[in-house]
Amino acid sequence: MAPRSTGWLPSWTTAPLQAAIKQIDAYVAGPITVNYAGINRQIDQQTIISWVQVGAKPTHQFVNSLNLADLFPPPPAASLGLSPKSVEQYVADLAHGIDQTAQNAASTCRTAS
Repeated sequence: MAPRSTGWLPSWTTAPLQAAIKQIDAYVAGPITVNYAGINRQIDQQTIISWVQVGAKPTHQFVNSLNLADLFPPPPAASLGLSPKSVEQYVADLAHGIDQTAQNAASTCRTAS
């Protein structure tokens, strides 16, 4: 018996989930090294995994659409991405550790002769 949707929850078959797993593997195959101004930081796999979001585009319900194709919709394809908010927070934390207040700074101005 094929899996069926129970309303708002999508029903996924093995094939879309296997495709999503392959995409996730590409994200978490190893740590990512970030280099800025001679400073190297490594983003470990656990951090990258915490950013991954898996979802699915909801299917239309026949009762709402009155489209015959929605009586037996195909299983939704899994969608995969990184959480923008999580990545932004990581970058903000990283910037906080790298940004430094100037100490013993001096400025000079030369005029053209």
